[in-house]
Formats: sequence, structure tokens, C-alpha cells
Amino acid sequence: NQHGVPTDCPQRAERQGWLNDQTARAEQLIHNFHAPRFISKWLADLGDAQDPVTGAIPDTVPWHFGHRQADPVCVCPIWYPWLLWRHHGDRQVLTNHWSMMTAWQRCVASTATAGLVDYSWWGDWCPPQAFTVESDPCRSRDTPSELVSNAHLVFMTRLLSRIAHVLGKIDDALRYTEEANVLVTAINRTWLEPHTASYGTNIQACNAMALWMDLVPETQRPAVFARLVEDVEQRGHLTTGNICTKYVLETLADGGRADLAWRLVT
Repeated sequence: NQHGVPTDCPQRAERQGWLNDQTARAEQLIHNFHAPRFISKWLADLGDAQDPVTGAIPDTVPWHFGHRQADPVCVCPIWYPWLLWRHHGDRQVLTNHWSMMTAWQRCVASTATAGLVDYSWWGDWCPPQAFTVESDPCRSRDTPSELVSNAHLVFMTRLLSRIAHVLGKIDDALRYTEEANVLVTAINRTWLEPHTASYGTNIQACNAMALWMDLVPETQRPAVFARLVEDVEQRGHLTTGNICTKYVLETLADGGRADLAWRLVT
């Protein structure tokens, strides 16, 4: 399914370059395939599709479907250059796409109201049907879509800080770190329930994403992890969609409960 564009569904006629799908697949593509030329080609496509004024990148590249300003979960315009640097030592890719990356982050951040981004098209797309909106059987019913949007904006902003350090842009690195910290504070003020040590609706996606994205205050991390473990042990199955499933499995494994992650995937 990887010919010219990293596409979504090989079993039907859609087969589009969905950026939200690449959020979930970026690391495995880099790890399992020798794909630097393939990814570099698609990064050029992202730049071609980007609005030169607003910095918006569409949901699909090349654009055939979706919104002209992608969902904030679409972190791959920044993540893929970072992964190419980490895996292949390609520092030039960071330089080549610095303007594209910073413009996309600025585009998403500019939609913030009272410190938080308030739009989401897809969120944690396609959880099991029992956990979807009745009128829209692909949209998560229980995972606050704005929490997903803002968590991924933090991830993008922190990546830019790391990239800026690599490129010697120290002032930019500090600015992006501070921007991310302000956003994390707003997220915790809005979605962290300190009495129950949980995020959002206290389901797998909310707590795992908060832990994986390093949004959780250090003193609260053990308790939030315990809430995630409790949910998985009680249900015995995933309740997450195509974005947050990764965060559940990796957070459990990183926290010493690879047995639970294994139980979920088997």
C-alpha cells in the first residue's frame, strides 16, 4: 500500500494520504522499512499542499478529501523529519522543512481560545462501535476531542523545541518549550481531575495519552497510571481508536505492565 503516498485503506477505493493515520504509523514505517526517500518525497508533497499564508496543511496529501486545515492530531509533518534525523542522521531534512513545520504548528496554535485549541475533526477516530457516537459510528463518544487536539499540539511544539536545539536555534527552542509548558498548564487545569487522578472521562485514551505525552505532573503519574491499569484489567479489551491505541500499549509496557499490553493484543 506504500507507493508514492503513505495511504490508509488498501481494501477499498479510498486509499488517501491521511495525515491522522500517519500519526499512528510514523514510527513503525521508519522502523520496519528503509523509507527515507519515500518519506522525503511525501514531505515535499506536504510543503506543496501547505497554504502559503495560513500554514494550513490539509487532512490528506495530496488533497482529495477532508478539511483544508487538518485535524491537530496530524503531527506527522513535524514527526517524520524528526524521525528521519533520529534514524538516519539526516540533519538536512530538518533544515529543509523548518519553515513548513513551524508554519503548521503556528496554524494550529493560532486557533486557540482562552489558551486551548477548540477544534477537532477526527480525534481518536474509530474506537470499537460500543464507544462511538450513535449518529456518527466512527467518532469517539467518550474521549474529549479537544483534549486529543491540545495534547498533540503539545507534542508538536515540544518536537519543534528539540529540532531547534539540533539546528542551533536556541532562542526558538526556549520559546517552544515555554509555549508547550503554558499549554500543558491549561490542559491540566481543564481536564485533570486531581481527586480521582484521571484525565477527561477517565477512560483508556485519556489517561494513556496524558501519560505518553508527558502531560501529567510528576506527583500524579503513579496514580494516573493506576487508573489506566484498573480500566484495562476490568474491561479486558481496548476502548481506543486509531490514535490512542498506541499510547495504551506503550504506556502499559513502559510502566512495567507489558503483561497487560500483551493480553490486549492477543
